Amino acid sequence: DKDSARLIWQGIAEIVDGDKRKGVAYLRQGIPLAAEQGMGAEDQMAILSIQAYGEESIGETDAAQSTRSAALEMATEAEGMGWSSPGLDATTGLLLRLDGQRSKAEARMRTAIDRGWRDYWNAKSHPAFAELIADDVFGELLNEVEEDVQRMRAVVDRLEEEDAARSRVAGTILR
Repeated sequence: DKDSARLIWQGIAEIVDGDKRKGVAYLRQGIPLAAEQGMGAEDQMAILSIQAYGEESIGETDAAQSTRSAALEMATEAEGMGWSSPGLDATTGLLLRLDGQRSKAEARMRTAIDRGWRDYWNAKSHPAFAELIADDVFGELLNEVEEDVQRMRAVVDRLEEEDAARSRVAGTILR
């Protein structure tokens, strides 16, 4: 629905670079609408983490804790229904770390990475996770993923260059 999407995007924009109080209000309205329309648990959890960051930023620590708990409960429910993905593992790991459950969080992030999670840029750009990136273990994990993505990009670039060279040679021969 356009209304839920508008509220969510406005909420995120306000929390990241505007009036955090207004952003929290938008997300509190938009997330339930999105859930009714079938937004997946992984996406809802990510948005709830932004809401919790906003709540924390405006001094609503109890609300932030409640929001993080709701997101973690959502992960448990999704897994109970058979949902399993590296993205769910990573989002859960980040939320566990924000919730102070460091050892569980690190294990969950390692599982996400081992299962192929590579969306490190989302975690690095998420304001709620800035503190985690500075954390030695999480910083190392995210750097490990970034280096892996860069290695893969270098292989793809090399293969594309080789393909372009073969095409040039074939084009010359066919003329």
